[in-house]
Amino acid sequence: TSYLMRYLESGEELHLNDHELCTLTFNDPARLVEMYHGIDRITKDGQRRVKVGLKCPKDSESDWGLRHYSSYWPDTDFIVTMRHPVWWFQSFYNYRSYQHFPKKMHDPLDLIGPCRDDHPGQICAHKISPKAECTSQNVCTDRANFHYPLSRLQKTPMDTAREIELLAGRTMDTMSGLNGRVFLMEVGYLGLEGAEQAQFIRDLSNFLGMEKPLPPFPPHTRAYKYEVEERTQDFIDICDDKFIHVRAELIKGGKASSEWLRDYFLKSDEVIVSQRHIFLDLISKWSIDPCEDVEARP
Repeated sequence: TSYLMRYLESGEELHLNDHELCTLTFNDPARLVEMYHGIDRITKDGQRRVKVGLKCPKDSESDWGLRHYSSYWPDTDFIVTMRHPVWWFQSFYNYRSYQHFPKKMHDPLDLIGPCRDDHPGQICAHKISPKAECTSQNVCTDRANFHYPLSRLQKTPMDTAREIELLAGRTMDTMSGLNGRVFLMEVGYLGLEGAEQAQFIRDLSNFLGMEKPLPPFPPHTRAYKYEVEERTQDFIDICDDKFIHVRAELIKGGKASSEWLRDYFLKSDEVIVSQRHIFLDLISKWSIDPCEDVEARP
């Protein structure tokens, strides 16, 4: 999330771009090198090494993203943040609607399935993908199958019929040579308080190899503010009855994702979560329609 990106920027030992940086997805690794070359890699006190990072959710779902990591930065560690698929879809749909106003988004009912017919499971990199295949603005129910792109990281054996079934037979191109670890989190972690928040921060700081732990979470604010009311006129309420089939598809994906994460991905020594019982509890809710529980609404 953008909240997490800004939070990590607050650490003296970390340097992140101040917005999404998806040059690898757009098949332009040279641009990334150009932007990050020359960054001061030592903290102001001269004692600690500065680590660099970026935010780009597209990298694991595109033709080029992971390919460039494998070729040029194979030891990169990844932080992957997920949320309940129903709330993810509503949030992303409304974000895209606001961004592209007055251009209309497709009806959510028409976004059931893959974002691209030519490459199921992958998204469009709008600068290099065929325009005819990119009319969904990368909003589709398939993207809520968070386990599809994670399966590309080769952290699971993929040698059982059940695992292949959970991936709906869509074993996307896996990337050999990716040696980095994966820190998994659900946005529910950002609501932790007290000892649980402190433990999460210690675990994340350790994952990042920081000598000085990250600070406590700042107050949570929306990273992208919808200040122009006119641009929000096409926003959706995913809990509207007319979207019940969209929710059903999202929950189907959420159930498969949570089972795959629990039974396969988390068994890898290279996949890390903080306070596993909290993570498992959060993802168990992905198989339940949150619109049927008023208290579960954000």
